[in-house]
Parts: sequence; structure tokens; C-alpha cells
Amino acid sequence: MEVKVKKTGINYAEVEIEGEEHTLGSLLVDLLLKEDHVKIASYSLPHPLVEKIVIKILTDGEIEPKVALEKAIEKGIELSKKFQRDVEEI
Repeated sequence: MEVKVKKTGINYAEVEIEGEEHTLGSLLVDLLLKEDHVKIASYSLPHPLVEKIVIKILTDGEIEPKVALEKAIEKGIELSKKFQRDVEEI
């Protein structure tokens, strides 16, 4: 996985993630949209034959998109750990 920041600003960013598709894109967008200061979050798969997604984040300016993405990733990690614990208890 390679992560590149394609565009960045005070309240907008585009992040390209190589080696990933809908699974990670959908998860990150869902988690980003749950963040308080995120106004818009989306992802696109620029070409169906290339494993690469582009995440777009627009915040209200109270937090930077990078901070919102970091919070979403932390929540994703916690969600994954909880899921693993729940499966182990079965």
C-alpha cells in the first residue's frame, strides 16, 4: 500500500491509496462521515483495472482533513480490534 496526498488545503484534501479498492474506500468514507467536522467524504476508483482509490475529504474548517482522516483510521482500528475480540469469544 502506498499513500500519496494529491491535494491539500485548510479544509480539503485528496489522498490516493494504491493497492486498495472498494473495501477500504467504503470503510474510510463511512468512518469519515461520522466525524463531527466532516462535511463531505467520498472515494473513487479512477480505473476498474487499477487497484487505486482516491479519498476526498471536505471539512468545515474546524479541523484539517488530515486530522479527520487520522481519527477515522483510529476508529477503524478500534472497530477491527473489537470485531476480532467478538469473533474470538464465539
